[in-house]
Amino acid sequence: MAATPLYFGDSNRRLYGVYHHAEIRAPRAPACLLFNPFGEEAIRSFRILKQLAERLARSGSPVLRFDYYGSGDSEGVCGELDFDGMVRDAATAQEELEALSGARRFAWIGLGLGGAVALRAASATPATLAHLFLWDAVLSGDAYLVGLRAAHVAALSQALDTPAARIERETPAPPEDMTEAMGFHLPDRLRAQLMDFAFAGEKRLAQQCHVITTSGRADAAACEDALTSIASEIHHYDGDVEAWNSADAMNAYTIPSGILNYITDIASPSA
Repeated sequence: MAATPLYFGDSNRRLYGVYHHAEIRAPRAPACLLFNPFGEEAIRSFRILKQLAERLARSGSPVLRFDYYGSGDSEGVCGELDFDGMVRDAATAQEELEALSGARRFAWIGLGLGGAVALRAASATPATLAHLFLWDAVLSGDAYLVGLRAAHVAALSQALDTPAARIERETPAPPEDMTEAMGFHLPDRLRAQLMDFAFAGEKRLAQQCHVITTSGRADAAACEDALTSIASEIHHYDGDVEAWNSADAMNAYTIPSGILNYITDIASPSA
């Protein structure tokens, strides 16, 4: 299957991406943009999103995966990663996808913090989103940092074979004071911007929004309220819940095929 690695964007903010060419372009198939989560979660989801891109391309949709500035294989250093910059990078990636594909219909798939980036970027993009997939999307930066701290404590406890209570004592209690999460630097600017982020669903962003929840999070009801106005239709994944964000899932041979099939079946009309 044809896939082209490339650098794109401004010369002072070069982004790395991989463009997956559609095998046989379906007339109504939207071009798809994939949004990574942050840090260790991006590593855990790499294989899953690559598999998703390949399935979409086989079904007739061109796909662009990309890394935010200061992360992955894009230019910049980790200390330069910030939420507003990630949103700007999403707009740059959308422009690149339009130029590469020539498409006029688009589907965005955001995983974890990538869902928050997609939501913020969609409020500013002139592109018409046929579908917006929110897979365990972050809708509250404050709640996200709390969860990130808990995951950090659990990961260190397991890796160091140390009681979680000890790691808990040695980890900054207010999540906004954390400077590291599972081996990845949390820049001050990124933390401050996340503390200020709470999606309120101000306007319509897509024709259809598809909500996929596998984390069993406590703010599910609030999330539902925030999403009611962003699309003409809101759909919910009701298949088997398959974990992606764990060390076990990262090292597993299998991937959450049910969810990938759900996305592919909806995004690519020929699937």
